[in-house]
Amino acid sequence: MKLFSLRGIVCVLIVAACVAYAYKKSSDSPLGADEGSQCVEDILKDPLFKIADDASPKDVASAAYNLCLKLDALNEKIAKTIADNNPRNRSKRDPIDPHKSQKKNDNTEKFYKRFEEVFVPKLAQIVANDEITDLMDETSENALRVYLPYQVHVGNIDELAKIHERELLRYRKAIRSDDWRVKKQAFDRLTRVDRYYLNVKEFVWDGYRLVSDATKRQFSDFEYYLIMEFGNQIAEELKRDPYLVLNANSCYLILLHNGYDDAAVELREKFVAAIDPETAVRAVRDQGIMANIQLSDVSFYHDDAFDDSIFDIPEDASQSDCVSLANQIDFEVSIFLDKPTSQRKRNEIFEKTKVAKTQIAVHKIAYYMTERNGGSIQEEDELKNARLTAKTARFLRKQIDAETQKPLDKINVRFADLARAPLLAYNLEEAALSGDADAIADACDNFVRRANKSDVAAERLLLEADSYAQSNPEVAAALLDRALDEATNSIGKLSVNAVKLRKIKDSLSPED
Repeated sequence: MKLFSLRGIVCVLIVAACVAYAYKKSSDSPLGADEGSQCVEDILKDPLFKIADDASPKDVASAAYNLCLKLDALNEKIAKTIADNNPRNRSKRDPIDPHKSQKKNDNTEKFYKRFEEVFVPKLAQIVANDEITDLMDETSENALRVYLPYQVHVGNIDELAKIHERELLRYRKAIRSDDWRVKKQAFDRLTRVDRYYLNVKEFVWDGYRLVSDATKRQFSDFEYYLIMEFGNQIAEELKRDPYLVLNANSCYLILLHNGYDDAAVELREKFVAAIDPETAVRAVRDQGIMANIQLSDVSFYHDDAFDDSIFDIPEDASQSDCVSLANQIDFEVSIFLDKPTSQRKRNEIFEKTKVAKTQIAVHKIAYYMTERNGGSIQEEDELKNARLTAKTARFLRKQIDAETQKPLDKINVRFADLARAPLLAYNLEEAALSGDADAIADACDNFVRRANKSDVAAERLLLEADSYAQSNPEVAAALLDRALDEATNSIGKLSVNAVKLRKIKDSLSPED
């Protein structure tokens, strides 16, 4: 799987979406930021970059913050242009400029290169200064807002770990305080750091460029390696910092939605062991993500068990029962699939749904058609092309038996003819799966005899022969040899299909 395939993921849970943090979207960003810059060069010429060496911490933090807002405004403008010119969103707009997205990245690179020279050393001192933080004004807050995304941009996970350790200790100390302002500041700072520390999106998706090619070549799937590294660290840190639950959600969902089922289960067990359900729910709620959050909303606590009894369709189900059951299956499955679920489990549910829907369709069609002499074109097509299960095959046999026992003038001949075609295909499939040569021969003989009398069965025989030619040439050859022999030596329905049968036969390899 390529890295870029991950960019299309849309997490279905709001708690997962919340890990796509960015300081630029923060609600505490001051209004009225300068959006007049037309290019990054304009920002680089801004007088704010000429901050005096002896400038106060407050002036340094303010200048850095406002410059970052200007870069953000410029990049937002580029992003909006890209979105507006997306073919899905536009009617008549300018052609999409393929260089705009790269331009946004180049802008950020140029900006941070200068930003690092002028501000980063000063910001590092401000962020680490307890006396400035204790003032509880915008100085330390502004410094933290711009220092964290810079460290993500350069891939400095060690620096983020140091900041996280500091803020975690301050938070633990603050919660013992009687001053609610101290508690709130410590909480806000810790959760702000958590938005960047061990953030899978920032470091694995966007930070992939920071990894050297030599390092990438050490692993067959470097992306997977990075996610697991982050996941294991998150599992350890969760024991001390429950607010990293959102990062755990993101990590778990990325693995889950990209087919790493076993790895997702492995990390899920570690996350569950690291944080108890009550703490996980409270950690999400405290951050204002969801007011009425439930445990099932925490992705890695969601149980993907499903009550399969819903797929048991009674053989005596009435028409109204079938409608009710189909609606119930749709409802239950849609709710289930809205929750984080492994691809393996999703495939299992999809397959069971398909089988149950086939059973329901066969029941409905059989009932409809036995009540009148024939059915609609759609009903007839669905019946003659149905893929049967053991239950539907048994049901159809009973329906055919019941129909043929009626007085001759009451028999629905069309239904009986249509219903036999999928039964013959099912019998051949069962014989093929058994590998019993005699059973295969009997199934082929029965299929050919019926196909020579019925256009419907002949049409289904051609479909099955073509399918087996791709999946099981030996069965295809057994069926085709008998069909061609019948087509050559009789004037039944198969004779008009001799050319098609020969063409399928010729497609088999010589040794078959």
